[in-house]
Amino acid sequence: MAAPKQRVPATAGFNLGDLSAYSSGGVLPEGDYCLKDFTVQMFQGTKADGSPAGASRLGVMITLVPLAGGEEHTQFYSFGSKAHESWQPNPETGKGLIQVPGGPGTPPNASTNWAVLLKSMYDSGLPQGVLSDDFSVLDGMWVHMANVPEPQERKSFVSKTGEAAVEDKARTIAVVTEIKDDGKPWEGTGGVPEVAAPAKPGPKVVKPVSGPVSGAVQKATTTRTAPASTGPSEDVESAALTGVGEVLADKPKGCTKLILRTGTFKAVSTAHDQKMASAVIDAYFGSDEALNSLISQHGFAVKGPMVVPA
Repeated sequence: MAAPKQRVPATAGFNLGDLSAYSSGGVLPEGDYCLKDFTVQMFQGTKADGSPAGASRLGVMITLVPLAGGEEHTQFYSFGSKAHESWQPNPETGKGLIQVPGGPGTPPNASTNWAVLLKSMYDSGLPQGVLSDDFSVLDGMWVHMANVPEPQERKSFVSKTGEAAVEDKARTIAVVTEIKDDGKPWEGTGGVPEVAAPAKPGPKVVKPVSGPVSGAVQKATTTRTAPASTGPSEDVESAALTGVGEVLADKPKGCTKLILRTGTFKAVSTAHDQKMASAVIDAYFGSDEALNSLISQHGFAVKGPMVVPA
């Protein structure tokens, strides 16, 4: 009788950064990108006519922002066609994997698109140990992406992984070929570049008109005083101070605003709940002025896309 397969303890999160832990959409334009966000989710690909292409699969959806500016792209990297039988997205963060209760606990296959992408990151200089059970450490990474032919050794695994259902006819995979020196979130750099961030609409300016002012124009130019903002509650402020304090304590040299935002949300969610975490993000991460009012109490200040010691 064959020995039973080893199962991962039900309480353990899957180590996403360990290649040895794995068992054996469309074409992305080549260029420099900020890997803005990594989300673990179920996804079903579509064909050119919009019809479904295969079954829904578990994997990583990455939002990419061109460093030179332009529209965002999304790229899905599958963990394999049967991964969802053993694993599911972490319901608290959406940034990792947890085991499906009662599932077989089979590690994701090492020949999937995600495994190929991860190997390309390591080949480009991602330090071992940076990525563990949470993708937040990679959010905001700056890289060069290129489409390469799938590895020869992968072709025999097509039926097992189900990757062919959503790949283009050329069977290429978008991978990392370079990690930018100034785009390493684990070293406090990277983040969404200012050029790529959507511009916030400024106040409308009504030009003065000569001659008599019509009723319609007079109404438009009338200034009304907005009610004073009460600001965040003491509970929200206290949670925010503690949350950013935890993140900055681990980043004495500073970090990107994106890393601080992600880390603060995680810290406040753990200490309180996601509702409080959302309130903190809404109150302090909507503008540099609000964020400065918070982090200045810890001896830090906003400098462009970065948070640095004051």
